[in-house]
Amino acid sequence: MMTYTMNKIDLGSLVLYDGFNQYPELVPGNIYCVDRVLGGYVRLTEHRDNWYEESLFSVYSERDSFQDYDKSERDWSIPELGDKASTTPPHSLRLRRLNCLRDETKLKYINIADIQWMGWDRDPSELFMNCWCCGGERVEYADLSYPGIVLDGTTTYSGRKYRSMDGTHRIQKLIHYGYKKALVYVFHIDEVKDYFTPHGTLGSPIG
Repeated sequence: MMTYTMNKIDLGSLVLYDGFNQYPELVPGNIYCVDRVLGGYVRLTEHRDNWYEESLFSVYSERDSFQDYDKSERDWSIPELGDKASTTPPHSLRLRRLNCLRDETKLKYINIADIQWMGWDRDPSELFMNCWCCGGERVEYADLSYPGIVLDGTTTYSGRKYRSMDGTHRIQKLIHYGYKKALVYVFHIDEVKDYFTPHGTLGSPIG
């Protein structure tokens, strides 16, 4: 009897393609369904005529994988990518592409005051339960058990050590309730810069 295991690639598993350009028909960061598994190779439902190296995929779970996007733009440009604040956002990163790099060694408690997060310089009347983008709804229901993501080793316009990549509403909620530190995944720019791609080349948002 076959048993489905969440932490390994099984038949029917949803997987992320963690590779780069090894297979032109696959989009890095897209989700695919496994149709067959054989000797370190997988066949995908969408591409049943091809076999792919299993090591280039990781198991996908909506709860456990990064979901959003990070863009290098305006005051949030990343100079280490060659981007300038005055340009149209030239680079984007589908955060779930970093799923293959994630492990417990990346998790750290850091000072919230050291994080440049979207809204850190806004008037307090536009934050927390009056958040400018959601009216406080996303702050209220932000899941504090789910770590945010920050970038280290880059130049921030605020001068703060870390640049937030994901977790603005969680940070607002932490501050609202008096917390001084946040549990986050910390990635260094040198290990993730190759995962940024020219804006508009990420594939479909659902895929």
